[in-house]
Amino acid sequence: MKKTVSYLVMIALLFCVGCSMKLSTEELSTEIEKSINEALASKHKGLTVKSLTLIKESENNYSGVVTISNVQKDSSNYDIKVIYDGENMKWEIPNLYIKLLSIEVEQSVSEYFISKNINLDIESLILIKKTENNYLGKLTISNEEGESKQCDIEVITNGENTNWEISESSDALLYFSLSKEKRVFFNILRNSFN
Repeated sequence: MKKTVSYLVMIALLFCVGCSMKLSTEELSTEIEKSINEALASKHKGLTVKSLTLIKESENNYSGVVTISNVQKDSSNYDIKVIYDGENMKWEIPNLYIKLLSIEVEQSVSEYFISKNINLDIESLILIKKTENNYLGKLTISNEEGESKQCDIEVITNGENTNWEISESSDALLYFSLSKEKRVFFNILRNSFN
């Protein structure tokens, strides 16, 4: 009888220990890093996690910093939030999506410029989320002489397809389409109306 009770106690203890086996913060970091790399590989080839640091905030909540690098070995840091209940894990990198969307739009705009023989370079693109699938931003472009102008841009995406439109009210494309002499005249006219 004592042996039976002892075995039942041991089985109960093993069961309880097995039930409460959560990954350590370090093990969780490794699993999250794998998950992020899989997600990046599926849509954004060339981006990888360089490092990930997590800190346990509360029972199931973690926060930290993930460093993501591209093929040129440039890297950026992003805040990460993780929820892990011992079975399921969910991670979110809030600013990463906007950064990846910006890169995608910059590339698309550059390809458009090349296809139309427009000799302009993109210096930067800043996007701000307006609604779930709609972003507004400022696109900074420059010409061969190093002159820079900003354009308003609107981006609409559903996760699969991304469309963008440079605002017709932006005079940057018109300005750069003019010869150097006409640009001087354009500036004089614009300044006289301001």
